[in-house]
Amino acid sequence: MQCPRCCTAKKKLNISCTAKKELNIIRVLINNALMAERLGYVVTDFARQIRRVFDQRVRAIGVTGPQARLLLRIQMHPGRNQAQYADDLDIEAITVCRMIDRLEEAGFVERVPDPADRRARLIQLTPRGDEEMKAIAAKADALEAQILEGFTSSQISDYIVITKAMRTNLAKAAECSPDRVRS
Repeated sequence: MQCPRCCTAKKKLNISCTAKKELNIIRVLINNALMAERLGYVVTDFARQIRRVFDQRVRAIGVTGPQARLLLRIQMHPGRNQAQYADDLDIEAITVCRMIDRLEEAGFVERVPDPADRRARLIQLTPRGDEEMKAIAAKADALEAQILEGFTSSQISDYIVITKAMRTNLAKAAECSPDRVRS
């Protein structure tokens, strides 16, 4: 039985539709195997796995993963406006606004007037938010310890140096690109 669409042209090459399908399957498998070895894929997949496990662990203490990441960012850089946190986390400002609303209702953060702009509000942790951060930090530290298990201090240090250098290279590439990405 012949496939009317492709077998007529393939007769010259003596390739059947079945063989063509098998070759396509092999091509897809090879491409998938090659992709698994590409740096961008490995880094992205690793980050996704970290985020998934971290999200599961912080849910156990009553916050979502995105809320925990926002709280960590507020702790690292207190007193900024929500647009700056949205930019840091690469999410929409309205999403951060809603997250801050929920965190404020829970008593973890507060909005305070910006002394430089009376229309604006700055975000900071409350004492309860500071306490919550201790639990979140403990979860993050435990996860990091598990991830780094079996590596020497030298290997970890080298990884950090290499990753920072690659991040710098990417930021330079983004500056030259017409499709500038956030660094």
